[in-house]
Amino acid sequence: MALELNAVLPASPDQVFSILTDLDQTPQWMPSIQKIERLDDRPFGVGTSWRETRLAGRRTMESLIHVVACDRGSRLGLRVESSGMEGDLEFTLHPTGPGTEVRYRAEMKGRGLMRLMTGTINKAMAQEDADLLQRLEKQVAKSR
Repeated sequence: MALELNAVLPASPDQVFSILTDLDQTPQWMPSIQKIERLDDRPFGVGTSWRETRLAGRRTMESLIHVVACDRGSRLGLRVESSGMEGDLEFTLHPTGPGTEVRYRAEMKGRGLMRLMTGTINKAMAQEDADLLQRLEKQVAKSR
């Protein structure tokens, strides 16, 4: 069961994309993220990777994040890998009137015995990130 969110943000696709790809701003609009450690010094794009530490409920979880798609102003795809799960996240951006339609899709799958918990993992993610696009919108407005 994937999490799918849609919203229209009052900003250009380039402005939204700039926030999505600025790792220094990420903890400001994703407060569960405690730390981001870049694993390379290349410009942000396909192949960029980082280690992310976040709070998931009462647990601290560490994941490796890999950029698998990066089309400036239109699409950002991420692959998430952690000890008990893996998954894919994708933001797609489409200009609409004076703003940008943002579509977010995320789906996680448990690994090994955690496969039995896939539904629970996705349900928890849906609860935690239900307001993700509203937080993104606030960050975009703040950075203008």
